[in-house]
Amino acid sequence: MSSLTKVVNGKVVTNTNVKPPTGWTVNYEDFGSETEWGEDGEVADLVSAYGISGQVKPLFRTRYSSNEVIFVIEINEQYYIYNGESGWVQRIVTPTDLKEIVEFINEQGWFRLETENLG
Repeated sequence: MSSLTKVVNGKVVTNTNVKPPTGWTVNYEDFGSETEWGEDGEVADLVSAYGISGQVKPLFRTRYSSNEVIFVIEINEQYYIYNGESGWVQRIVTPTDLKEIVEFINEQGWFRLETENLG
């Protein structure tokens, strides 16, 4: 068990105390594996090209049955949107608080978050 996950009611979930946006999941089985999220994983390699280092912490994912593979991730207390299909990562500019990000996604959708491209 890594610091990325915890067990709740017998299920392995991402290590956050904030409830996910409506229709999103924290079920770690839907997130991939250490190959993607570990210290030397794909996402860490991807963001290191932009000078970002630190533990990549996956928080929320669009439902597995969704057409999209979108994650909210945290690196060094900053929040990002990561597209698991195309590999792009954008820093969330506002809101900056995770609970507010969830509320915003619930009200307007993740695609309306104010973000900036890396690099």
